[in-house]
Amino acid sequence: MRQLPSVCMIFLLSSIGPLTPPADANEAARRLAEEAGVEIIYGIDPGPDPIDLGAEQVTLDSNDRREIRRNVRAMIDVYAAQLGIQVAPDFAVGIDVLDDSGEFAKRYGGSNVPAGFYRHQTRKAVVSGSGKTEHIQRTAIHESSHAILGDQARRAPKWLNEGLAEYFEVLAAGAGGAEIPTQPRRRQQLARAVESDATWSVEALLQSRASQWARLRGRSLHLAYDQAWSLVSFLMEDPDRRGVVRAMLEGGGAGTNSAAAIEQHYPGGVKALDRDWRRWLDGPERSHRY
Repeated sequence: MRQLPSVCMIFLLSSIGPLTPPADANEAARRLAEEAGVEIIYGIDPGPDPIDLGAEQVTLDSNDRREIRRNVRAMIDVYAAQLGIQVAPDFAVGIDVLDDSGEFAKRYGGSNVPAGFYRHQTRKAVVSGSGKTEHIQRTAIHESSHAILGDQARRAPKWLNEGLAEYFEVLAAGAGGAEIPTQPRRRQQLARAVESDATWSVEALLQSRASQWARLRGRSLHLAYDQAWSLVSFLMEDPDRRGVVRAMLEGGGAGTNSAAAIEQHYPGGVKALDRDWRRWLDGPERSHRY
């Protein structure tokens, strides 16, 4: 397994200060659980798996674990088939789930706590589960998306990295393939914010840097995630537009400013993308199937 320089990608639900999880967080969790007499389960279903699930004081039955693994595998397949991202055979990411949100805050975040974080150097994501299986599943997929791009497209712009993670986190794998369901409430709320000029312009989003995202707080931060999710959803809905995402990920990602890539690959450039995305946002919704 390759060890790459540390890249810390944080999935934020509220404003936080700097977050630097300890490198030995996994071992610390083991020790604390042992002292408390709590079992931590690792390595469920032995064999080649894209993720290694750990759980402390969290009820994840075998069906929950299988579903998370099945959905992550399906996301890997979509990345390969649709976006040209070929995941390495040794790809693996550990997901440690800590149920007690207060303990999670104490260990990792202080008073302002993210839902989870991924650290590429250790290839570990730590998730505040709070006992909600759906939240654990979504965050596991979200952080696994970051792990994939951390390997294969490390220069992907911030908006695209987060937008893809938000897009894939609701993926549901079935016998007929993978489905990305609609999120009507989220879309409607974003449409109202766009109408009231509470969001970035598409050009500003494309040019946004990670340092700008780090300064966002509260509603502005939520809207940035929503806007990134919606722009990725728009681009992924059509095979030709999907090719634009693929082009931005080629060669490890287009870097911080992706506006130039849009000018090159999207018919009509950034202005046309802004217009078309706004129309799509107000139009009918449909799920995406792969």
